[in-house]
Amino acid sequence: MFLPSNRHLLVTPVDFGTSTASDTGGVLMPEGYQMTKEFEVAKIVSAAHDCVNFCDDSVGHYAVFPGNMLQQVQVGGDNYCLVQENYIMGVYVPSEQAGEVEE
Repeated sequence: MFLPSNRHLLVTPVDFGTSTASDTGGVLMPEGYQMTKEFEVAKIVSAAHDCVNFCDDSVGHYAVFPGNMLQQVQVGGDNYCLVQENYIMGVYVPSEQAGEVEE
């Protein structure tokens, strides 16, 4: 189990069927290079206890943030993805959870 801290969110990146362009415009890239998306969408798994805008109620919602702000770490043989709270540009709440969100 990985517990985020210092205003970080533990997230799982998702792909909503958006195309991933592999065209590098004729530029030769190193083998294994992965282009960073301009924006990333990720499902919130957990939030650090010191997050101001996110809490356990945010779990299951989808955060939108700049793609280069996604941090990936490997601990104990598992990979984890983190993004700091202040980089979140918006949150998508699935329609089945929308009634649970307080305005």
